[in-house]
Amino acid sequence: GPYTLNPGDSLRIVYVEGFAGLEPEAAFDIGRAYKLSGYDNDALIEYKGEQKTKDLWYFTGIDSIKKMLDRASANYTSGYDIPEPPLPPSNFTVNSGTDRITLTWETFNGDNPPGGFELYRTRNQYQGVPEEKFIYNKIADLDPTERSYEDTEVTRGIQYFYYLQAVGDVNNDP
Repeated sequence: GPYTLNPGDSLRIVYVEGFAGLEPEAAFDIGRAYKLSGYDNDALIEYKGEQKTKDLWYFTGIDSIKKMLDRASANYTSGYDIPEPPLPPSNFTVNSGTDRITLTWETFNGDNPPGGFELYRTRNQYQGVPEEKFIYNKIADLDPTERSYEDTEVTRGIQYFYYLQAVGDVNNDP
């Protein structure tokens, strides 16, 4: 704005949400190098053969966000009909047992039900960039009518972390 609208005029506001930036490994390595430099803003930090100051590395992340917003704008102005994703589970419960972990969930009632679910798991906690073994891996593709899963591939004494993702059907898979 400011906008001067007459009776009968309309204004369309488009809201875009997204994220972009440095890859987690790059952010971790660049941040660590910056700390080791004694927080020297002029120090050249090398990452994958490129040298830049901390601020210039930061601005590469800003550029990624701008590209994402430009793409969203291009999608909107082209009239592209972006499909709506299915609603996520409304409730997700994890209960541990002697030799298994039982996961249950509920869904929202709505016009766009999930076409299925993907279940992911990792173990233990970590700081910084996770080792490959700590990255979430898909452990199950589940039908849209399923509301529980028993994970029996578990070991006592190890912490497990899960996330459940609702996915679209074949005709509407964002």
